[in-house]
Amino acid sequence: MINEDFALSDEEKKLHRDNLNALKREQGITDDAFYHYDTPLTAKHESEILRKAGFSSVEVLRRWGGTYTIKADRQACLL
Repeated sequence: MINEDFALSDEEKKLHRDNLNALKREQGITDDAFYHYDTPLTAKHESEILRKAGFSSVEVLRRWGGTYTIKADRQACLL
């Protein structure tokens, strides 16, 4: 289960990414430095990433504006 705030559009996602890049430039933060900045994805993009990571089922259970609850299932590998 994921309960997360997501960007509501690709434009909003780009705005967050641009803001991050501007802050990094202003503060002299390099790509190899440790920092934390939430750059929300769209729910669609998050679902695509979960499927690529091996989750066979990805389902939005509930949404409140930009906040989503997503259920992702992955079958266990039996050796």
